[in-house]
Amino acid sequence: MSSLTAISVREGEVALANLPEQVGKMQALLEAEFAYTSLADIESGFKQLLTSSGGSATENANMGALLSTVRNEVTQTMSILLALKRWIRVQVPKIEDGNNFGVSVQLDVAKGIDELTTPVASSLGEMPGYFESRASAWDKIGNKKSKESKTSSSASKDTGGKDGDSSKTSESTSTEEKTSESSFAPDSANHLIALDVKWFVSLHHTLLRARDSLVLAADMIEKNMEKLLRPKGTNTQGGGMYSF
Repeated sequence: MSSLTAISVREGEVALANLPEQVGKMQALLEAEFAYTSLADIESGFKQLLTSSGGSATENANMGALLSTVRNEVTQTMSILLALKRWIRVQVPKIEDGNNFGVSVQLDVAKGIDELTTPVASSLGEMPGYFESRASAWDKIGNKKSKESKTSSSASKDTGGKDGDSSKTSESTSTEEKTSESSFAPDSANHLIALDVKWFVSLHHTLLRARDSLVLAADMIEKNMEKLLRPKGTNTQGGGMYSF
């Protein structure tokens, strides 16, 4: 178990070192992709995409790329938070009588990081819902295409005659494609646009939560670093001091 503890300590130290860079990456992404002043502008862009599709189901490529980017940053955030929680928990000394205030600090900080982790993890599980909800909306308003194949065969047999008996078999296959066009019902079209806007805002808030979770985790750790590393006044794991 001591080797696993050492691994957790190293991973925690790496997470602490990488935390500022991860916060900086998310801050840059927030400023580059979510610096909007009005949702009406976002909605207008999504409406143009829908109009230009001509009724054929079309992906929102910008949203798809944005979702992938945010998901990646949130995943990195989760890895850092989990590593920090493990790092704190393995610093907890064995249970002894007295002088346990530092231990309670360790457990409180670990609990605080755990509470920060829960909504971030939940947002990861919700992200695939974007594609499901959008596909369902397109199903109601998009043009429908179908393909039908038909195969027919015939056989005949002649008996007697100059050359004796003979038989003939013929087979033919035809394929027919049909497209049923549907005009956009205003409410159905607006529903699809509203879905894109809703998920755009959701990704914005998800990234904000991920960034804030790291900022708050760093703040808790920095304020309590002495107790986290030396809960009973001695350095139980040999860790160093960190600053953010």
